[in-house]
Amino acid sequence: MKAAPPVAVVRLAEQLGIDPGALRLYGKRAKTRTDHLRLVAQYLSWRLPTMMELKELDEFLLMPGSSWREVCAISALFLIVGHPYES
Repeated sequence: MKAAPPVAVVRLAEQLGIDPGALRLYGKRAKTRTDHLRLVAQYLSWRLPTMMELKELDEFLLMPGSSWREVCAISALFLIVGHPYES
């Protein structure tokens, strides 16, 4: 892990009961992160939005007066769950 703050890496390693250096190898296999993200999403009962929900989201984001806080929160959701058009 190169992008994670060292304190986060240490904390995660403690929770997993492993050496923090072992996390450097995480994600070497191309689909490891994607596979793990899907497992987390499944565990948390996350789902992709329906086409109707995406239409409503588009309308909301284009609506005058939408706050940046709301836009950022929704954008973060796509980063966490993944964009519905990706396979």
